[in-house]
Order: sequence, then structure tokens, then C-alpha cells
Amino acid sequence: MRDLSTYATILQDRLIPQLDRYFQETKKTDLIVHDATSFANHFPFIIEALNDDQVDIVRLSPTRLVNPNVDFTLLIEIILSSGNVLSFQAHWTAYKNIRADELVSSVKKVWKKFEDKILLCRESGEVLRPEVDPSLFIQQVFKLIEEDRYTSEEYQKWGDSFI
Repeated sequence: MRDLSTYATILQDRLIPQLDRYFQETKKTDLIVHDATSFANHFPFIIEALNDDQVDIVRLSPTRLVNPNVDFTLLIEIILSSGNVLSFQAHWTAYKNIRADELVSSVKKVWKKFEDKILLCRESGEVLRPEVDPSLFIQQVFKLIEEDRYTSEEYQKWGDSFI
């Protein structure tokens, strides 16, 4: 079985040309990648396949578009250097521990690859830079989706997993 990095290497050479072709042929500037689960299987491959110079901004924001049963889910938008946008809509919530773990796992992949390009966008429109400390960053992300049931020890545990 191949590991993630092997697939990412294969995808790396093909992803941006395919996206460019899609954007050119459809005359669209955004592509919504929707996943009906909270553990988006495609997400790690795409994140791993993108090079730093292909990404300008990674925007994390709350959305009500995915799951009407929770106040917010997390929307991850990657603004490519071409100006086009990849929007990842999955059921990223933190309403219970297993969902919070999945959310942290996805956000950790973004943090590790594009830490200096992340912006946190509140529903009000306010834009924040992420905290440098991973546990505080996770706390910021949870606040975006109005989830505040976790303790500082839990945030610390998730933050420690970033290292």
C-alpha cells in the first residue's frame, strides 16, 4: 500500500494543470469540493499535493451551508496564486469529541503546510491572524464555529499533536 506522500507526489504534477483547465473551460473562478462526511478523505491528498508557491492564502471561516443541525461548520478555502479558489466543505464540527478530533486532524494538515498563509475570518467579517501556539490556534478555530465546550487541557493536547 502506498502512503500519502507517494500519492501526493503523483498528484502534485497533475493537480494545478487540471485545475487550470477546469477554471478555463468552465469560466469559473472557484471550485467547491464537498464531502458529506466529517473526515474528508480527499482533503489530505490535495493539501499535500499543493506547493507553497501555488497558494496565496488559506482562509478558515464558519459556514452554515453544510449541516443545518449545528450552528456552524468550518469552511477551508485555498486561494491559489492564480486567484482561483478551492473551497472545502465537509462536516467539520466540534460538537462532540470524535468530530473535534477529525476537525483538528484536518486543520493540522493545513497548519503544517501553510501556517504563514492562514487567515481566520469571523462571520462578522473580522479577519484575524492565527496564534503561533498550536493549542491557542485550535481554540481560535473552535471559536470561529462557536464551539466552546472544551477545556484548556484538551486544547493543549490537540496543540501538542501538532509537534
